[in-house]
Amino acid sequence: MLLAVFAGGVVGTLARVGIGDLFQLGADPALREIGDAAGHFTDPALQATLVANLLGSLVLGLVNGAHFPGRLAWLQAAVGPGFCGAFTTFSYVALALAASGLATAWGWGLLVIGLIGGLLLAWIGMVIGSAIAPGAASRGVTDPESEEDS
Repeated sequence: MLLAVFAGGVVGTLARVGIGDLFQLGADPALREIGDAAGHFTDPALQATLVANLLGSLVLGLVNGAHFPGRLAWLQAAVGPGFCGAFTTFSYVALALAASGLATAWGWGLLVIGLIGGLLLAWIGMVIGSAIAPGAASRGVTDPESEEDS
């Protein structure tokens, strides 16, 4: 189980670095000056962190909603604490908020988007995960498109 968490963590770290690199590719140096005045929200690293945290919330919701059977518990450990634990971070968001201060609209916006968006995406992930989980049909979860009008 520990090896699964480790392997998931390696993949999550590589994915996090990759998403950071993608955001750096499209970064306009002029936006950094605007970002400094606007509370660092235009910083590509902060944008990448926000996107990674939101995607990680969705994936973690999927994993928790899917209820993996015992024989696949290693997969849940690899994806949950392994991949998502390495892919997401709150420390950089906390640092950015401390640096810009919550007195700015950007700081509050970032906090609201991160918290509410993360909770919403985790809930959506749990709903989807429970619908696609092994044995979902036997638990009464059905495909709404396959139901006939009564």
